[in-house]
Amino acid sequence: MNARRHARLARELIDACGGLDEAAAACRVGKSSLSDYQNACLTAFMPADVIADLEGYCGQAIYSATLAEARPSAPIAGDALTETHEVVQAAAALLPLCTDLLAGKPGAVVRFQEAVSKLNAEVDDVEAIADGNVRSIRSAS
Repeated sequence: MNARRHARLARELIDACGGLDEAAAACRVGKSSLSDYQNACLTAFMPADVIADLEGYCGQAIYSATLAEARPSAPIAGDALTETHEVVQAAAALLPLCTDLLAGKPGAVVRFQEAVSKLNAEVDDVEAIADGNVRSIRSAS
């Protein structure tokens, strides 16, 4: 798993806790450290005890479940062409959702957010192939 994915997981976990202030109150580190964990350029990864505290606070295994899924076990086949195609499809799916979002259609925000999450997951798969780590490719897209 690369630094970008760690930063995204930290951000998702902190958001699930209600933001930096609330997350800092639920663990041993302050807002500054939590902010650093969200920055892929710093490569400051969230410590396991902080992950455990924050996941306990929000009630969701956001970070640890992803770490467990990414651990080396049995390789899952994935090829650059297929995974890149899935990124392009996920990106293209955003266009009509942007139109709905701009038009203020009901449910457009949620559908757009879900599509962005899907795109991010597909990009993670391509990055895993680029890093030579086929084990972290999800088996189902």
